[in-house]
Amino acid sequence: MPLGHDCCRRLRLAQVNLARLKALLDSPQLKDFVDALKGRHREMPARRRGAPTPSGQWGRFERVQEAMVAMWWVPAGHRLTVAEAESRLLHLRTHGPAPYAFTLRTSYPPPEGLGCSV
Repeated sequence: MPLGHDCCRRLRLAQVNLARLKALLDSPQLKDFVDALKGRHREMPARRRGAPTPSGQWGRFERVQEAMVAMWWVPAGHRLTVAEAESRLLHLRTHGPAPYAFTLRTSYPPPEGLGCSV
């Protein structure tokens, strides 16, 4: 779909992207990552310091078998919520890629119900 297409002005691609840390945020292994954070993203790690991973362990980013990224179409101006992102990611994990939640490898065009037909 060309960027000048009317649909591109009315729709946006939403994304949730999770990672599990296995190292302290102020560790040498994550220094470059933390230094690259900007704005509100930089404030988040400072508030979360001292919180272990669900397994109670610290370490570097760990590999996971389940989907950690999900994408979906939303109307321009839509304010995403954590609950919405969680719902989309869980749907992807349970049902696989679909128009409701998909990946970069298996994407879907914008649904007509959001004001676009391609």
